[in-house]
Amino acid sequence: MGLARGLAAISVGALLVSWGPASSAAVMISFGAAAVFRGAACELESMMALRRRKPWGFQAALAVVGLAAGILALGKPRVSPNAALYLVSAWMVAAGAVHMAWGSELAPALRAGRLKALGGSLSLAGGFLLMLFPDSGIRVTALALGVLCLLTGSLESAFSLLLKRALKR
Repeated sequence: MGLARGLAAISVGALLVSWGPASSAAVMISFGAAAVFRGAACELESMMALRRRKPWGFQAALAVVGLAAGILALGKPRVSPNAALYLVSAWMVAAGAVHMAWGSELAPALRAGRLKALGGSLSLAGGFLLMLFPDSGIRVTALALGVLCLLTGSLESAFSLLLKRALKR
């Protein structure tokens, strides 16, 4: 499931980076779809972990963050560029914080945990940078979100593959 989330993030990232002038509605629809997909995947993972009596809190937290942001974005795609920027930034900060906490918990036991924490710190930093410079515009928001999706999608895919390899041992 983590590999699917990573590949989906890479696809959305490539789409956002390759667009020329983006409208806030296009960014919100792309972001909303990706956030809902990632949130649903995290919810499925948390339910599977709960069924196997494994830790599930981080997946559930990411599910809530992703689904809430995605539903807001898809429910109101025609918002001002600043509103789009702040929604994307808030999602980046919230998801980044959860990823950092999750990676920090995994890091002592698994090398892959460091990738999770690194992805979280990139998301957190990107979200705060967008909030600090709200006049950057929707194109910069789309580009920043696209680059973040490419990076975190790559890290998520690598994390998933490393975790599968570690669990096979």
